[in-house]
Amino acid sequence: MVQHSFLRTTALVTIAAFLALALGACGLGKNPDAPRDENGKVTEQADIGAYKVRNGDCLLNPGMSGFTTVTVTPCSAEHDLEAFAQTPVTGDTYPGDDAVQKQYTEFCSAEFKKLMNTDVKTSVYSTTGLYPNQKSWDENEDRQILCLIGQVDVAASTGGDLTFKKTTGSLIDAKK
Repeated sequence: MVQHSFLRTTALVTIAAFLALALGACGLGKNPDAPRDENGKVTEQADIGAYKVRNGDCLLNPGMSGFTTVTVTPCSAEHDLEAFAQTPVTGDTYPGDDAVQKQYTEFCSAEFKKLMNTDVKTSVYSTTGLYPNQKSWDENEDRQILCLIGQVDVAASTGGDLTFKKTTGSLIDAKK
């Protein structure tokens, strides 16, 4: 599993260098789903397998180090990120790191623009996301690209780990 991020730099209003780190398997099927209401909204904080995250789920930042689970929380509680789009990786065999990164970049950028009515380059929000690497593809049949939105706290982000500003509420619900 790889986490990848687009960063908006305040001064240059451009996408900064991509941050990507191989994170190993995401633990498909190893963790139960979060408690949810009849509309599928998370009702209490829970640790779930990374690819059990659904669009509209709010979560705490998993960081840039290896992980197999993420912590989801109701969007009414403080959180760092919100899942806003997902799609399967194309192809029956692992297409390679560059091809997956390209599909991730193109898909999440387009979905961000649809959601926010602006390009990620000019927004105060940034995207980050998860996608499979060779190991998670082979060992756990990970096939999903997951796009997350949040606002990077540039001053607090150090040593390759991104820190996102805490927020409450749902960006997706606010845009409906």
